[in-house]
Amino acid sequence: MANSAFFAQQAQLVNFLVGGVVLVAFIASIAHHGNPFAINTAAFWGFLLLYIYSGLSCLWAPKVMETSVFVYQYYMPYTLCFGVMAPFCIRTKDDMRAALIATLILGGVTMILLLAGTEIHSWGRTIVVAEGSTMQNRVGKSTDRMAPLAVAELAASVGLITMLMNYRGATRVFSLLRWPILLMAFALILRSGSRGQLLACVGAGGACIGLARGYKKELQVFVGATFVILTGLAAIVMFAMFSTTGEERWTASGMAEDFEGTRGHFCATLLLAWINAGPTAWLIGLGSSASFDVLQIYPHVVMVEVLAELGFIGLGLYLGWLTLIGIAIYQAIKVAFKEPEDRGMLAAVIALFLLTFLLTFKQGSFQMQSTFFMICMMLARFSAILVQEHAKVERMRSLYMNQFYQWQNTATAWLPTRDAT
Repeated sequence: MANSAFFAQQAQLVNFLVGGVVLVAFIASIAHHGNPFAINTAAFWGFLLLYIYSGLSCLWAPKVMETSVFVYQYYMPYTLCFGVMAPFCIRTKDDMRAALIATLILGGVTMILLLAGTEIHSWGRTIVVAEGSTMQNRVGKSTDRMAPLAVAELAASVGLITMLMNYRGATRVFSLLRWPILLMAFALILRSGSRGQLLACVGAGGACIGLARGYKKELQVFVGATFVILTGLAAIVMFAMFSTTGEERWTASGMAEDFEGTRGHFCATLLLAWINAGPTAWLIGLGSSASFDVLQIYPHVVMVEVLAELGFIGLGLYLGWLTLIGIAIYQAIKVAFKEPEDRGMLAAVIALFLLTFLLTFKQGSFQMQSTFFMICMMLARFSAILVQEHAKVERMRSLYMNQFYQWQNTATAWLPTRDAT
């Protein structure tokens, strides 16, 4: 069943169904909670400005309609659906918890199916389509195998969520299943041969384990991070020895050679074209999706792509937006550290942000980063929710303390009067 290409062959129908689910959730959220902008984040406006500028840059791209406008319009529904509407469904902490638990359950079931019921393609790394049927990939070409990177990213996301969340109530069962799910996630990533996803998962988990467990001392954070990273590296070494994709793929020299022959070459060629285009291009860029006209493909490193296509202005907007995300993370950590469940959810979302951010340095194009956009916006909104809730608690505490002090002063003034009489 897991080898079936049904959903891949019905991609348009699946897109409409998923978009419909998000739209219904978005409308229901507004109906239940009212104005979606009641939770306002600077990161949302920063992203909106960046995305609008990337659209305007189509006007000075080499092939305006044929490439730039086509790509922008093609991916716009994904960006609006996942980068805008889906995050606006997060209105309370319970919404964030439900999103993470749903991802954990659905992702876990999917991982079991992928591990137990699929066959590896002769090309290696990826899943063969069952019964000799074919499907169209995202660039419209017919293929009999499915892309491995999405499978690995799913496994990494589920692994990070199960490792970092602090569970309560019925969800405590995931505390018992933590290690089996982690091992299954590592095995699935290895099976796909996705080195970047595995390294990014280990790095993100190591960076967030201290927050999830509430470590306050630097030594505790260091020991926790070191344990996660060493465990991950040991898994990488063990998996590499038995990898179906070849041990050489997991060596440092193999990784460096692959990067130099693909992403390194793409980035160097694109940056050279940008530099040769002159000062105007340095400032405003070559235009959105111009890398397709220069390379016949995207460079696989989003920050380089943003610099070349959107110029120093676009890079400034991109880095400014990421800075706003960083500020949101800092503010959330300050107010969530004392609550184990809030701390675990925050650590999981930060880890997902780190995972998807690190992956922008090795795969995808800016216009294709709907998952990264969604995680960033969800993180910013969850941070705002935590900060607002903390401020509300502090206001109530201040009000109660003022009332207590007023009562104390009244009692102090009244008692001597009674004694005197």
